[in-house]
Amino acid sequence: MIEDDEAWLAIWNGPDLDAIRAISTDDLEVTAVTAAIEPRHYKGPDAAVRWLVELEERLGGDWSATAVTKLDNQTSVTEGELRFREPTTTGTESQKFAILMRFRGDKIRWIGTFVTVQAAREAWELGVGA
Repeated sequence: MIEDDEAWLAIWNGPDLDAIRAISTDDLEVTAVTAAIEPRHYKGPDAAVRWLVELEERLGGDWSATAVTKLDNQTSVTEGELRFREPTTTGTESQKFAILMRFRGDKIRWIGTFVTVQAAREAWELGVGA
């Protein structure tokens, strides 16, 4: 689980891909729906790294992780903003995000992306990714 919020945010803001690999379980699952029409699924110890690399390559954007909310001793939400290098077809230059993360011990075992913290919290309450 997350012990130092600032260090956690720094890992994701880098992003520090080696640190992200180190905190991922061998069976990590990522379901990414934010900033895409169709969900993308990744599985394995490099799942989060592949997701982040694809996000940068496909959308040509960068992001800022700005806050962490702990929902219980094995679940948190990391929130922030994704900024596009070129506005989307709708003229959007940025998009908020909330990443629901479920842990097994001190490693992430499941990630799901949402647009708002409230949506991530509702998914947690429904048991999504449990």
